[in-house]
Parts: sequence; C-alpha cells; structure tokens
Amino acid sequence: EGADYEEYAMKLLADPSASGVNYDTPIYGYLNIEDGSVSLVIVADVENAKNVDKFITFLEEMSGESAGVIRKGDVRQFSVEDLHIAYNNSRLVAVVDESLDYGDSPNNVIAKALNRPDADLSAYEKYDIAYSINIKKLTDILIAEKQYDLNYSYEYLVECEEWEREWEMENIKSLERDIEMLKNYTKYFEKNARATMGITSKAGRIVAEMSVDGYNGEYKLDKRVSNEFLEYVNNNALLVANLAVDGNMVSEILNKYFTAEYAKEFGLSNNEFNLYLGIASDAFKSINGDMTLAINDIKNKPYGDIDLFDALMAVNVTDDYIISNVSMYGAAILDNYGVNCYGFNYKDALILLGQKQDTLYFTINNDFKPRANSAASKAWVKDVKGGHGYIVMDVDNIMKNE
Repeated sequence: EGADYEEYAMKLLADPSASGVNYDTPIYGYLNIEDGSVSLVIVADVENAKNVDKFITFLEEMSGESAGVIRKGDVRQFSVEDLHIAYNNSRLVAVVDESLDYGDSPNNVIAKALNRPDADLSAYEKYDIAYSINIKKLTDILIAEKQYDLNYSYEYLVECEEWEREWEMENIKSLERDIEMLKNYTKYFEKNARATMGITSKAGRIVAEMSVDGYNGEYKLDKRVSNEFLEYVNNNALLVANLAVDGNMVSEILNKYFTAEYAKEFGLSNNEFNLYLGIASDAFKSINGDMTLAINDIKNKPYGDIDLFDALMAVNVTDDYIISNVSMYGAAILDNYGVNCYGFNYKDALILLGQKQDTLYFTINNDFKPRANSAASKAWVKDVKGGHGYIVMDVDNIMKNE
C-alpha cells in the first residue's frame, strides 16, 4: 500500500498526465452567470478516463474519505463542499461557487459545461496563460451591483439616525456618479468587445501583453506601442514595461469625469482639487506615445535602497511643458546637468530628469544613451508589437542577479 502510493505519487509529479487529464491541450475557464449566481467553470480535456478514476480513488484513500462519485452512463460526478467536479471520456469540468444552490443548480452548470461546443481559443494561441473579459457584460454587472447598493442606501436613508444622514447622502451622490460614469463608459463598447491580457514564458522570460477590441467611443484607442525606447534599454534588462498613452484623451477624461464633486473623497478643498487636476491635465496633454519603464540592473547590496538601481523611464512628449515647469519650480533643489537636464544625488544614486527633443526621461544611475546591444534586438519584441501595452520580466536574469 504505502510503497504503491508513494510510487504513484512520484509518477504524478514526474508526469501529471498520469492523472488522466490531457495537459498538452489548453485548460480554460469562464464565468457562468445565471439567475443571480456567478460560478467559475474550469474545462480540461480527458486523455484517459480510467486514469482519472484511478486518480480520484488515490485521493479518496489518501484522505480517508469517500468523494461519493455518482456515475450516470459515462459521466462521473461528485462534490466537495463548493467544488463540483464531473468528467466523461473526453472532458473534465470543475465548477466553483458557493451561491450555486441559490441560482443555477450545479447539475445544470455541469451539464452545459460537459456538452458545450469546443471553445474557440485561437485568439490566445501565442499565450501560455490568457485572461479575457467581455467588457460590456462586466460593466453591466458592476452597474447592477452599484444600483443594488444605491437602492439599499435610499431605504436606509428613511430610517437612519439624523447624524448619519449627511454621510448617507454623500454615499448616495457617490453611487449615482459611479453609475452614470459606468453607463457613459459601456455605451462605447460593442456587444462582444473584449479586453485581453496574455502571459507567455519563453527562454526564461515572462511576457505579459494587453489589448482591447470592440471599442467605438469618442475616445479612440488607436494608440499602440512603437517600442522606440528599447534602444536605450540593456539587452539583459530585468524588467521592461511599455504602455501606449494618448495624453489628450486622458486629459479630456480627467476634466470630464473628475469634477470638483470628488474633492471631498480626496480630502481636498475645491480650490486644491481644481489646482491639482489642472496640473495633471496639462501634464498629460504633453504626452503622446510610448511610456517605457525599464530596470536594467540591481546591484549586489541589500534590497530597498534606490541607489542600487540602474533604471529609466522614457515618455514621448509633444512640447516642453513638463520640463519647463521642472526647471522653473525645481531650480532651488535641482542641479543643472546640461541642456534641459536636471538632477540630484541621493546617497550614491544620481537621479536625472530631462528632455531630448520629443523624449522626456527620468533615470536612476543611467546616462540615457542608446545601447550597442539593446533590448530592441530581442526575439520577444516581435511578440508584443501592436498591443496597447506589455510587461517583460527576464526570470533567468532576475534569479542570477546577486
């Protein structure tokens, strides 16, 4: 017994497919939303149902408890608290949700999951792990939740104590603003609009990419990353992040939706809120293009000190608004390091903020000059072209870094 179980357990560790599940085909999940209940459904292909039987038996005998497997034809089904599992000769599904008993029943969810057509996963072929959201459905759910809270607040306002009324009225106003914002937001998305984030691991790297499709609103999401700043990044950088930013769009959104009514939520007076909003809005108007962050290296010292980093951030700008304000208001505390370049020393770190033509840069222990052997030559660059943004982590180099 003991030796057999140990041998079987080692076999599973060496080859997870010994459990009967096919790990060479995609395993995917989706949210099933029915009758007020939300359940997570995980779907996997079965390679050998008899091996799944054996795996379940192994788990039962190891735990000393019966799973209570019920068999109907080629379908085996059992539940462990809020986890409901079923499989046949070709597919295994796992359903997770404690609210199933109050909405769609586990049997219905399982039956639909076992018999639904194969999912079209072609959009995720280049990823090892991908997460995709139907934006309109998600927004509708958020609106419904906010509306539920608003209705409750209306009812509570009638019976609450006098000292609670002011707070409750502010809460109602906040919920009404949020609902209006979400309604304005969702009308710009097509029915099947999606936001997708994918993660790929290749040659010791993790690449996370994101994109949005199906948007047709007044604020266009046409901006895509160009990767022009990768020539300033080391070939073996520990981390590279890039985001395509349309500053005019961000500025318009700030001015349209972040009105003075939000001042209290930030603990500011109306004048202070408008001042900071104006500064942020004007700064974003200057930004148009890539916003790239890179950590080239961390030195061999204890973690946490800024002077250990070799890092940079570079941004496409359309004018000198940001750097001119830095030179105007920072003259008393910043040293001049050249034309449109200012900085200061912190411990052993040299921190610079400057602008070269249409590029604003912020660096720590970095001269912001093109590298002869830069990240622009890396194979992963072609995989992240055309998206709205991405993050790349060099896992091998991070693990080797002292």
